[in-house]
Amino acid sequence: MLSIQAYITETLGRRFIDSRPLDLRAVEAESSPRTPVIAMLSGGSGPAQAILGLAKRRDRAVLTISMGQGQDDAARRLVQTAVTQGCWVLVQNGHLGLGLMEQLEEMMARFEDVPTGFRLWITSQPHDRFPLGLLKRSTKVADEPPRGVRARLKRMYATMPPELLDAASQPADRKALYALAFMHSVVQERRSGFRAPYDFGPSDWLAAARDLVRRLAEARQHSQPLDWAAVRYMVCGVYHGGRVADEWDRRLLHAYSQLWLTPRVVDAGFEFHPGYGSSESGEVEGHRRHIEGLPHRDDPALLGLTAGADRSLRTAEAHGVLTAVLSVEPKGDSHEATREEADLEQVRALRASLPTAPDPGAVRLAMKALGARPLHVALRQEIEQMRRLLTAAGETLDGLERAMQGAIALTPQLADAMGSIRLAAVPAGWARASQMCSHGLGSWIAELRRRSEQLTKWLHGHRPACFWLGGLFNPQGLLAANRQEVCRGRLKEGWTLGDVVDDVRVLNVDEEDVRKPPEEGVYICGVHLEGGTWDRRLQQLDEPHPTETQAPLPVLHATAALRSAARGGRVASYACPCYANASRDRFLFEVELPSADEPAKWLMRGVAMIASVGKEDG
Repeated sequence: MLSIQAYITETLGRRFIDSRPLDLRAVEAESSPRTPVIAMLSGGSGPAQAILGLAKRRDRAVLTISMGQGQDDAARRLVQTAVTQGCWVLVQNGHLGLGLMEQLEEMMARFEDVPTGFRLWITSQPHDRFPLGLLKRSTKVADEPPRGVRARLKRMYATMPPELLDAASQPADRKALYALAFMHSVVQERRSGFRAPYDFGPSDWLAAARDLVRRLAEARQHSQPLDWAAVRYMVCGVYHGGRVADEWDRRLLHAYSQLWLTPRVVDAGFEFHPGYGSSESGEVEGHRRHIEGLPHRDDPALLGLTAGADRSLRTAEAHGVLTAVLSVEPKGDSHEATREEADLEQVRALRASLPTAPDPGAVRLAMKALGARPLHVALRQEIEQMRRLLTAAGETLDGLERAMQGAIALTPQLADAMGSIRLAAVPAGWARASQMCSHGLGSWIAELRRRSEQLTKWLHGHRPACFWLGGLFNPQGLLAANRQEVCRGRLKEGWTLGDVVDDVRVLNVDEEDVRKPPEEGVYICGVHLEGGTWDRRLQQLDEPHPTETQAPLPVLHATAALRSAARGGRVASYACPCYANASRDRFLFEVELPSADEPAKWLMRGVAMIASVGKEDG
C-alpha cells in the first residue's frame, strides 16, 4: 500500500492521497427537493452528526428516525410530514428498512409541489438489495474515515463545532481538548489492533469533548484543578469504553488515557511521542497549522506497536488488495477446455491429499477401549468435528468433479469453491468449519493432515506427551477436561470444578525434550508469542527481533489452581492472554509472564500468545 501511495504521489501529486473532509455544504448546494442524498456508512465515520450540524448552521428543522424492525410506517409518515412542512428529514440505517427504500422511490416520483426547503437525507450501509431506482435518482456521497493520525486530527479540527471551540477559550483548555482529540485519533487508527473493530466515531469524540469542556469551565469557576481521573473514567468507561466489550481492549484504552489524559498535556514542550508535540498556540488556527506539520506516515511506536506488527498489518492489506484484483480477473479464455482439464486434475489431487475421514464404528470401539475420562470426551468431540469437516470437503470436491464431467449442474456454492481453489485459497466453508488461520490452500491441507495425525494417534492409545493446542477445533474443551481431571485427582482436598481456574506457566524445555505427560495437567506446545519474545536465560518477556512478528515459546504446563490461590497481581509481570488463533476471537487463558518493564508497555503492544499460527504457502 505504501508503494501505491508513493506511485500516486509521484505521478499525480500528494493531494490525491491526502484525506479531505466531506463538504456537506457543497453536497447540499447540488441537491434539490426531488433528489435525495444517500450517505454511505463506514466504520469510524458517522455522517449523521455532520448532517445535523449543517442543519443547525442553516437554521433548518430536521426530523430524524433510525430504521429497524417495524419502523417503516413511522418513517413514511415522517417523510410526508417533512414534505408538508418543507423541512429536512434524516432517515438513518436505510439498509435496515429496504421496504421503505422501495416506497421512497415511488413517493418521490408522486410528490407534487414539493417545497424548496425539503431535503431527504439517507444514511445506509452498502446492500445488494438496495433499490436501484432510488440510487439512480439520488446524490451518493461516501465519507471514508481518513488514514493516519495527522489526517484524522485534520478532519476533526475541520468539522469541530464552533461552539465547542468558543467554550474552550483559554490556551490551556485548548491544549486539553487537543490531547483528547489526539487520543481519539490514535484509538481510531489502532482500530485493527483491538480484538474487535470498534466504531469509535464522531459522536464518541464530540460527547467526550463536550464533557471535558464542561469540566474545565466548572474547575475554573471553583478555582480548582481539572479532575483528570474523572475525565479518564468518562472517556474509557462511558463515551469510548461503552463500545468496548473485551477486558483486554478496555485495559488498552485505559493505558492510552494514563499517557495522554493527564495534567502534563498542558505543560510547555509536552510531547505525546517524538515528533508529535502539543501545539503551543492559543488559537485554533495555530492548532490547525500544527496538525499540518505532523508526519504523513505514523511511527508504529506511536500506537504502541512494533515495526514487525506494522509490517504484518501492511502485508495483510496488500494481500487483501491483490486478492481482490485476482478475484475480478476474467474467468473464461480461449483455452477453456484446457483450463477445465487443469481444474479437474487439481480437484482430484486435492481429493487424494485429504486425510481419510474417521469411521464412526471404528471410533466407537477405540473410545470404548480407552475408557471414560474427561480428556477422552474431548477427544471424541474433536474426532467428530474432524469427520464432519473431511466429509464436507470431500462432498465439495466430488461435486466439483461431477459438475466438470457434466453429471450435475454447477451450483453457486461449487463455483465459489472452485474460484477459491484456482487462487490457491481455502474455500470459505472449509475455513469456517476448520477455524484455521493458514493463508493458503497448501498450508491448510498440511495443517489438516497434522491435526488428523495427532487425533488418530491419540485415539489408538498414544496420548500426546505434549498437546498441540492449536491443532484442536475446540481447545477450550481440552482445557475444561484438564481442569476436571485435576479436580478428580484433588477430590480428597475438596476441589470442585467451580472453584478452580486454569494455571499455566512457561517451562524451559522444548517439545522434543518431553518424553511423557506430567503427573498432573497437560503439556502444551506450538504456542507463539506475538509482539514480544521470551528470554530463556532470564525467563521473562523481552523485545522481539525486528523482523519477527511471532516468536515460538517453550512448552507450557497447564494445570488448575483454586481461584483464591491463583497467581497474579505481581508488579513485575504482565497478564498475557492466549488466543486460539491470530484473529484473537477465542480467548483461552492468561499467563503471568515476568517482565523487567511496566505491564502497560506490553499491553499497548498487544502482546499475546497465539495457539494456532497461520502460515503462508511457500
